[in-house]
Amino acid sequence: MRIRLGLVASILGLSIGCSDAGLEPIQGDENAPVDNRLMLSGTICTDPPSDELFPVKVMLISDTSGSLQFTDQANQRVVAIQQLMDRYAGNAAVQFSVIAFDAVTQELTPGFTSNPDIAAVSARLSVADRLTDYQGALAAAYNTLTNDMRTASPAQLARSKYVIIFFSDGTPDPNCRADAPPGTGLLVCQIDRAEWPDTFSLPPGNDPRTGQPWTWAGFMTLYPDLQAGRDYNTLAQLQQSVRDIMELQEIYGVNEIRLHTGFLFDPNTIPAAIQAFGLDRDAGVALLTGLAEAGNGTFTEFSSGGEISFLNINYTSVKQPYAMTNLIVENRSAIPERRPPENVVVVDGFVPDSDGDGLPDYLEAQAGLCAYERGGATCRIGNTNNFRDPFDTDGDGYGDLFEFKNRSSGFNPAYADALTAVCNTPDDSDGDGLRDCEEAFIGTHPSLLDSDGDRIPDGVEYRAGLDPRDRSDALKDNDSDGVRNFEEVLGRWDANQKEPAEALPPRYEYKVTYLGVSPEGRSCYDFEVDNIRLVTTQGLTPQLRGRNRIWLHFLEGPPDNPRDFGSGRVACVDTQYIAPYLKAPARGRIVLTEDDFYAPNDAAIECVPSNRPLPGDATAEEPDAP
Repeated sequence: MRIRLGLVASILGLSIGCSDAGLEPIQGDENAPVDNRLMLSGTICTDPPSDELFPVKVMLISDTSGSLQFTDQANQRVVAIQQLMDRYAGNAAVQFSVIAFDAVTQELTPGFTSNPDIAAVSARLSVADRLTDYQGALAAAYNTLTNDMRTASPAQLARSKYVIIFFSDGTPDPNCRADAPPGTGLLVCQIDRAEWPDTFSLPPGNDPRTGQPWTWAGFMTLYPDLQAGRDYNTLAQLQQSVRDIMELQEIYGVNEIRLHTGFLFDPNTIPAAIQAFGLDRDAGVALLTGLAEAGNGTFTEFSSGGEISFLNINYTSVKQPYAMTNLIVENRSAIPERRPPENVVVVDGFVPDSDGDGLPDYLEAQAGLCAYERGGATCRIGNTNNFRDPFDTDGDGYGDLFEFKNRSSGFNPAYADALTAVCNTPDDSDGDGLRDCEEAFIGTHPSLLDSDGDRIPDGVEYRAGLDPRDRSDALKDNDSDGVRNFEEVLGRWDANQKEPAEALPPRYEYKVTYLGVSPEGRSCYDFEVDNIRLVTTQGLTPQLRGRNRIWLHFLEGPPDNPRDFGSGRVACVDTQYIAPYLKAPARGRIVLTEDDFYAPNDAAIECVPSNRPLPGDATAEEPDAP
């Protein structure tokens, strides 16, 4: 199957150490001009979808009220939880959280963990109290889920599955209704919390949360949402609590949340216990069925303690095979420029950017910056750092392109200004081409290669003049030329300047062939990108003059999951072109292998040199200095 530019585009939904490459001799007439075209080709496969990248978080919320001493005398609920944990023992991608509730709601694990303390869980689940505080348990679950999601990265959450199991053998207690006649119902529903010490006595025994005798401080934390004369533990409130939990899926971009319920009613339980604890099968079935429906889950009824099992619930991760979601090539040494100022030479619609920082040479000259590589007295301008960083002239941690674009906010690429925010994190954690401090200012995410999920890396969008926070702008047409923005990015056109109709520039040409899925579950592709245009750049040495540094971005991920941010790898290629006679490689083609692709934030990225032999060549052509 051949995929051309339009179809590649429709898939949308660097701290670098590189070696200098010499020039290769041009074959044929030395005085004949050579073209400035380059082709890149190769084969690449996606990563296999591993469990570690698709977490499953299991939350078990278990009733420990006194009635279970009669309905589950063998503590089978504890056995069922242990069986579930044993099934996934050693799988770091599966984590557990356990919450016990009766009158006291207690989190038995430190959030979600892959190594829960089974002994501590078992001990607490064996301690029973009379009441059954559903609302307190669901509130605790909400807090635990929220805390876990706040600390996870958006990329993790987009692939995470949360499975919640709520188990009980009774209906909520205390059950308070605002419309109850005065003097009816439990006393705790009628008395203001401030009056509890004057009305109630401390319970006998120990507070299960501390293991120490009850204190008033501990007692006053019970039923935190209960207010005298108000509803508490009503059906409507509990269903709303479940809906609040389900809304976390949209708030945090979680792939999937489901809440399942289990209900135990043993008809052989002695009648005195059924009456004493107010066990009501019909009410329990109706309530827990409704909660499961609100949680997009299933309801299971157990007619004896021996039947309790949580193994029949689907804990399968949302893991999906990966596919290529985009392939983008950038010659960062050649900036699209359709309407330059006078006296600026444009070749095939491009102007040189000798240091590859996103600012063309002529703009750097206008701004008083050094237009090419580090070193040399000419680069010591203003209060600079002697040009230790070729992308950051003034050494304040912000790149020149970023500061140039944000001049109205007080940034100056030539002078570190105390009025602007200090860049404490000049690193690029995700390798997207934007520094962490720049992403903080822009509003993108420093750990996401593609913050808005439009299948274009943040740095590519920013250099192209698009908004890396706006998923929709990839499909817009900023310059109203009939070509959508993402197609202009792929073709290396300018998305914000309409190309003159009489002189449409050449565009990069993509061809991708799908090769199928390997035995390891990797989707593989042949690719070919032609018509990449080279320009003559500046340089302090013959080896650096004319260098064009080209980047390939291979993006991958589950193709049918719009929540997924995907991942990517990059390859760097060094070529040279000095118009009109010298080009390396002379034949204008470089073939890449999988080993040439790196994680975007890999500090050990090496650029492919221009004198790499083509497949079938015995040796590389000897480099030749200009």
